[in-house]
Amino acid sequence: MSHKKFVFEYKWVVLALSFLLVLFCAGFCCGNRALYLSAITEALGVKRSLYALTDTFYNLSTAIASLFFGALVYRFGSKIVILVGICTTAIAFFISSVSQGLAGFYVGNILLGLGVSFLSTSTASTLIKQYFTDSRGKYTGLVLAANGIGSALSAQVYSPLLNDPADPFSYRTVYRISVCIMLALGVLFFLFLKKQPTAPAQAPKAPGAKREKKNSGLKNTTFLFASATFFAFAMLIQSIYGTYAAYMKDVGMGTAQIVTVASILTLSFAAAKILVGALSDRWGIFPVLTMCQLSFVLALGMLMYLRSAACLPVAILFSVLLAISMPLQTVCLPLITGALFSEDAFEANLGFFSAAACLGAALGSPVINLCYDTLGSYVPVFILWFAVMALIALGYRKLSRKQKQNTHNEVTVR
Repeated sequence: MSHKKFVFEYKWVVLALSFLLVLFCAGFCCGNRALYLSAITEALGVKRSLYALTDTFYNLSTAIASLFFGALVYRFGSKIVILVGICTTAIAFFISSVSQGLAGFYVGNILLGLGVSFLSTSTASTLIKQYFTDSRGKYTGLVLAANGIGSALSAQVYSPLLNDPADPFSYRTVYRISVCIMLALGVLFFLFLKKQPTAPAQAPKAPGAKREKKNSGLKNTTFLFASATFFAFAMLIQSIYGTYAAYMKDVGMGTAQIVTVASILTLSFAAAKILVGALSDRWGIFPVLTMCQLSFVLALGMLMYLRSAACLPVAILFSVLLAISMPLQTVCLPLITGALFSEDAFEANLGFFSAAACLGAALGSPVINLCYDTLGSYVPVFILWFAVMALIALGYRKLSRKQKQNTHNEVTVR
């Protein structure tokens, strides 16, 4: 029996660089931005509502910059875009480290959104697409799982610094550490990442360009449907992710129980990214998409079933199910883009869909909390989200059948 000998290739360097980028940028340095809220507002004596506008500026700048991601990658190459993103992120952290008032934090978070838009899901997925031809789902899931690992590490490292009673301005030290980390990443990418694996043969197609051979029968409504669903996925998932702890507290669960649920959710999410990526390579993206959508619906059911602290097993099951659904706004984004649309339109479409997802994520918590303030309960919104996800699942089911039919017709013609 012969065994295939492992041969070291440059693509493994790219995989390691992509993992480090997501681990330290999206995860370690940016994954727990909520930890800064109390530290900064208490040190500067400003209202939390005013500081919370930094999230608005961050999400808006991320969404806008994502629209230009594909054009910038084609024009300058992945390496230049990544280095610019790293420098912009480092500058953003430096501005926040020396800011004396809210204006500095607003500017810092605008720049942070611009930088991160070139350093997260879109960038990692593009590098995987450029250097890997097989098992893209598995490697994409592995790289994006680094986000959760980095966030978990930063919670352990940064939390003690941000809550140092002897130094109310300790957050500045945290920002300076982040600056050093980003500069170190910049050196690694400058030294080890090639400019481009192969030169593109032609200009990328505009957002919405479809895979001409596999999807020749699909209409432009596919692009609009995908954009709307990425927006909805992010809005629905982020709204639940941002409020489940408050809901559990409302039904009588204790702090220790909620922390346990949150820890399981974080670990399960990292594992779910790898699982979803690997299964998409084996089954295809549409069955995996159905699995994630079903998990979200079941998670809502578990959440509505919670009635008291005695329901901890149900809460744990909820956390696992929600974690399995959360790749809908991360790993599934590039995989669906690759399945539905042309290769040479990948970056442009991915940037557009990332912008749609970012806007959905920004609106998720405000919308569900506005409904709570109006109705006095989250349950009506849970029921509405249940119906919305079910409709989206039916839409993708229909789209999957169309794609299979078009592929069958093309094979018949040949």
